[in-house]
Amino acid sequence: MKAGYFSEQDFMNLRDEGFVGDICSRFIKKDGTQADADLNDRVIGISLDKIKEKKFRVCVAIGNEKAESILAGIKGGFINSLFTDEKTAMEIVRLAKDDEGKADVT
Repeated sequence: MKAGYFSEQDFMNLRDEGFVGDICSRFIKKDGTQADADLNDRVIGISLDKIKEKKFRVCVAIGNEKAESILAGIKGGFINSLFTDEKTAMEIVRLAKDDEGKADVT
């Protein structure tokens, strides 16, 4: 929003539609599926499909508020290496257990 690429209403619409985060300005839902929104047309950069083709898909993120987004990235196959702190890792595991009854995020 600060850069002017989308409005606060765009942000609220994404949240209402179930989007929990973004990777390279490509929005993803809780289950790891990506946006089929017109916002993707505003982005110049690598697509999530191209990211999935990379051998190393590294995420560096800290903070419990990012746990849901991190888990979505893992579920979508966009992350295969994670650098985080213990509290965030524990929150990711808790969310995974809540979502699927078990933690399958290795």
